[in-house]
Amino acid sequence: MSKIEEKVAESKAKRPVNVFTFPKDAGWRYKTAGLVELSSAEELQAVKRSGGQAGALAYELAKAALAEMDGLPVSLGDGSTDLAWEKLGQQGRNLILQAYSEISAPADGVAEAFLASRQVKV
Repeated sequence: MSKIEEKVAESKAKRPVNVFTFPKDAGWRYKTAGLVELSSAEELQAVKRSGGQAGALAYELAKAALAEMDGLPVSLGDGSTDLAWEKLGQQGRNLILQAYSEISAPADGVAEAFLASRQVKV
C-alpha cells in the first residue's frame, strides 16, 4: 500500500460512516455496507481511475466511498474494496451506487434553492 493509500485509509477511519443494511430476504453475501463522504482529493483520484468514462466514474466514486462491509474495513489500497465489489453482484453494486448518491447529493430542494438564489453582478 502506498503512502497516499495509507493516508486515505487512515482518513476514512476517522470520518462518520453511513451504514446501510441489505434486506434480509434477498440472500445477500453481506449484511451491511458503510460509506463515507469523499474528500476532493478522493474524487479526483476516482476521476483518474475512470479514464474519463462517465459510467466508470460512477463506479469509482462509489468504490472510493465504500469504507466497510459487515463492519470490517475495506480499502482500494489492499484490494479488499475490489474483492467486496465483485462479491456484491450486479444488484448489490447498484445498491451501493444508490447509497453513494444518497450521501453525496444535496437534500431535496437544496439545489433548487441554491440555483434560484443566483444574482448577476456587473
